[in-house]
Amino acid sequence: MTVSQKLYARNVLGDTSGTAVPAGYVGEEQIASTGQTTITSSGVAQTFVTLTLQPGNWVISGGVAFNGTSTNITSIYASINTSGTPTNDYNSYCSGANNVNIAVPGGAIPTQTVNITVATTYKLCANVLWSTGTVTCYGKILAIRK
Repeated sequence: MTVSQKLYARNVLGDTSGTAVPAGYVGEEQIASTGQTTITSSGVAQTFVTLTLQPGNWVISGGVAFNGTSTNITSIYASINTSGTPTNDYNSYCSGANNVNIAVPGGAIPTQTVNITVATTYKLCANVLWSTGTVTCYGKILAIRK
C-alpha cells in the first residue's frame, strides 16, 4: 500500500477466537468497579472508582447506583472525569428531585470519547445532598480503545 492509498474499515473481519484483545490494540477493554462504598458527607464530592488509561483514543462510559436508608435526597451528581468533582452537565448522571427514595436513583453515565497523550487517571465521582440516613453507592468505569 502506498501513502496515497486509503484503508477503509468496512468488511474488516473481527477476532473470533474468544480471547481478549491485547493491550494497545483497537478493542482493548479496561474495567474498574467498586462494591458498596459509603458516601461519607452530604454535599461533598467523593471519588469511588479510578481507572488509569494509557495514551490513545478511548471511549469511556460507566454506571452508578445508590442505596442506603435516606429518604430525603435533594440532588445527585455523578461523573467520570479527571478532576474527581462531579459536574451538572451533559457528561454527568444527574438526579435533582426533592425527597427521593434512595432505593431508586442510579443510571448510566453518558459516553465520552477522549484522546490522551500520557497515562491519565479517570475517576468516577459523586456528590449527593441529603439530610437524614445514610447513602452508599456502587459504580463501574468501562473504557474501550478505538
